[in-house]
Amino acid sequence: MISFAKNADVLIHEATFTSELKDVAIHYGHATAKQAADIAKKAGVDRLYLSHISPRYLDYLEILKDAQQVFPDSFVPKDFDEITVPLKK
Repeated sequence: MISFAKNADVLIHEATFTSELKDVAIHYGHATAKQAADIAKKAGVDRLYLSHISPRYLDYLEILKDAQQVFPDSFVPKDFDEITVPLKK
């Protein structure tokens, strides 16, 4: 995934659980927010948008904090949000 996302403007990655539930994520074939953030950091992306979050996280703040510890430019968009990706000069 790191080579796939290399130097991308935006990476949209699933983050079903926080890192506290890493074993559960692995068991079900999902990623944690921290794992997604680590990929974004290693790939050198500009921004990370997290999706496919477990409904156990009602306000998504836990997911966001987990990712931002590793990659500060992490976001959790709401359904139907529109994101503008500026062109690089």
